[in-house]
Amino acid sequence: MYSKDRIDAQRGLPASRARGTGRTMIRVELRPQGRDLLLEVTGGEAHVGAVAVAAPGWSEARLVVVPGHREGPLASAAAVRLAEAAGCTCAVVVGIHQDHATRDEITTIVGHVEAAVESLATELAAGGGWRP
Repeated sequence: MYSKDRIDAQRGLPASRARGTGRTMIRVELRPQGRDLLLEVTGGEAHVGAVAVAAPGWSEARLVVVPGHREGPLASAAAVRLAEAAGCTCAVVVGIHQDHATRDEITTIVGHVEAAVESLATELAAGGGWRP
């Protein structure tokens, strides 16, 4: 379940939000990084599993994945989508870990991340992108 989607008036950015409950809950937090944006995506035991960077017009993000981690596709897709919507460079850090996650839980977590990123991107695009 989303927290109330709203614009963070102090930063002019969509507010942080959580989606899901229990073992499938994820949290996204969007922060300004000068004229650019940084998105942190966590769930379960937070850590750094993958980092992606994209700029407007890029079809692929630059990606670093910690060996043994699987968050790369989520980080890459989020960076490309947010950079296009915000009109600036975006870095995305993803770290989601649930011990003994089932396939259904993983599918649900991925869906939550994708929906949260799309919600942020839609809000950014509707506001004309990011301007510090």
